[in-house]
Amino acid sequence: MNTWLRKIACLVALVCPTTAAAQGTIAAAERAYLSEAYADALDQLTNLPGILEIAPIFDQVRGEDREQILFDLARCRFALFDSVGADLVIRELFRNDPGQAYGVMDLQKDDALTQVLASLKLMRRVQMQERINATSPLKGAVRSLVVPGWGQIYRGRRSRGRIIAGGFAVLAAGWYLADRSYRTALNEYSKTSERDLNLPARTGGANDPNPFDDRFATVESRASTARTLGLALVSVWSYSVIENLIVQPGRVALQIPLD
Repeated sequence: MNTWLRKIACLVALVCPTTAAAQGTIAAAERAYLSEAYADALDQLTNLPGILEIAPIFDQVRGEDREQILFDLARCRFALFDSVGADLVIRELFRNDPGQAYGVMDLQKDDALTQVLASLKLMRRVQMQERINATSPLKGAVRSLVVPGWGQIYRGRRSRGRIIAGGFAVLAAGWYLADRSYRTALNEYSKTSERDLNLPARTGGANDPNPFDDRFATVESRASTARTLGLALVSVWSYSVIENLIVQPGRVALQIPLD
């Protein structure tokens, strides 16, 4: 039983970098970095057991722990003005976790950290632009023709696509209700007859009921509302389709001169 427990403990020590030995190495790297001995900090992190083997598949440190260590390795490289080495580490980090934003060392923000974050942000933008470039304006337009906003989402503009889809849904619901209201009013108007005029009780004054005019005015008002919502609905739909054909995502920028 004790033999199995020792084997399990050894396995955990290999796979998990949060062991006492690893924590001691990380703490030593932090102290070296704070004293601006960046080469020593880099050496400490590089020699962590189970990381940076011949190939990533042989690394025993996996998941977020590995990405945090890679993040700090890139930070140390930038602190040493080794942008080439930092770029290699960041590419490996980006391949596994493009959104990583912090390392395993507990340090204050500095220029090296800013450079790592800026490099990752640039890589994310390049990746997004590559995905957008791989899309087709025509396919985007067809998607928006089927469901407004779908084409924008397909071409990488997810927020815009959701706004268009949401706006279209609201307008469609409003138009449907307005159209039903108009048809109800039209049906009431078509059923108006002379009996509704109540001729025996009419005095010829301004207060005499006039159901024809009243109901016709109601029909006109509701028809106008339904027509306005219908035009807005078609406009949003058309915009969603046409925008995919004339706007290249990621290529349009607003430039404001400062002088």
